[in-house]
Amino acid sequence: MRRGVSLSLLLSLSVLLGLLFGSTPIPVHRILSDERYGFIVFQIRFPRVAMAGISGAVLAMVGATFQGVLRNPLVDPYLIGVSAGASFGAVLSLSMAEILSPVWLSISPIVAFSFALLSSFLVLLLSRRGSSFPTTEVILSGVAVSMVFNSGLIILGYFLRRSVQGISTWIFGNLSGCVWRDLILPGLGLVVFTLVSIPMSFKLDAMGFGEDFARVSGVETETVKLVVFVFGILST
Repeated sequence: MRRGVSLSLLLSLSVLLGLLFGSTPIPVHRILSDERYGFIVFQIRFPRVAMAGISGAVLAMVGATFQGVLRNPLVDPYLIGVSAGASFGAVLSLSMAEILSPVWLSISPIVAFSFALLSSFLVLLLSRRGSSFPTTEVILSGVAVSMVFNSGLIILGYFLRRSVQGISTWIFGNLSGCVWRDLILPGLGLVVFTLVSIPMSFKLDAMGFGEDFARVSGVETETVKLVVFVFGILST
């Protein structure tokens, strides 16, 4: 309880600091009285802060769920190749825009998302043993697939030296330019994963004690793994 209160206070403080500090200092007492300051806070900074909060919430929930399923405290949402695949897809779009047509820039989110799904699908395909997904195989397959896509990323960066700055910016991530409509898709991912994971909390708790214990308790462990992986990948 005390930890929850402390974390809530830290979150509130982070939101407040994110709204008040930036390239333009904003006095707190003038946010509502001055239209210009109000616009900066509510139309420019607030969407960025909200995007950061939603992104952090999704990654935290998916990471905690993956850790429970795989029984490994070092597991994170990027374990099964999501980040590496998405980065490769985005850089590939930048490459095609430079070589073929600028239209590739407009579809870069779609290409990145497609490669994120591809890399994750490869991990599940490689780790599958019959109708099950053993924990060790999932982790090792995720490392291997991530290394492959990261290698492809380095190769693309080497041959496209003029785009290195754009590539680095995309990989590091950036919240600038976020507007309210940009929150719809990430927010939907958070809501969907919440609605999927919370009803499964008992099953996830049981799996935390080991798959044998979970099976004895009536949990279909492989089905839980598949559902968690698929929705976790999409949300991430």
